[in-house]
Amino acid sequence: MGVLNFINLQKAVVEIRQACAGVKDNQRTPFFFIVGAGISYPSIPIASELVKRLKDSAREYGHQDEPPGKAPVDAYAHWFQAAYPQRIDRQGFLRSLIEKKAITHANLRLAHLLLGRTVTNLVVTPNFDDFLTRSLQLFGQYHVICDHPKTVERIDHEQGDIQILHVHGTY
Repeated sequence: MGVLNFINLQKAVVEIRQACAGVKDNQRTPFFFIVGAGISYPSIPIASELVKRLKDSAREYGHQDEPPGKAPVDAYAHWFQAAYPQRIDRQGFLRSLIEKKAITHANLRLAHLLLGRTVTNLVVTPNFDDFLTRSLQLFGQYHVICDHPKTVERIDHEQGDIQILHVHGTY
């Protein structure tokens, strides 16, 4: 395995631009985006705020046990399960966070980048929200969504359509 080389932001932008310069219509692009919760802030609270809300809710029902691990994802998963042990309740909580919230500027900018299809046409996200889909719809852009294991065959890196893969599904 080779040595990992770090470069500054300006050099990275130049190299990405060079790699994308040769992309022709409907040709496979050299990259894909992985976007997380930060792209949906401030419309959806960041994880630390959600953990606080979930913990407070769980404690109302007498859940006092702490998460088994120290990683932030452990706290999020633990308190989410404690506050909403039933799937339908977890969906309701997510819906209350997401539905009818304003699309963030970051999602609109990402949609705009995707429209050109020169950097990429594929986005992978752990986010539950539909802000990127709504952004693309505002631009009148058809796209493919995979938000369930049974829809994974929709994603085809050879295809020119804009594709969004929600690794944990949508709300």
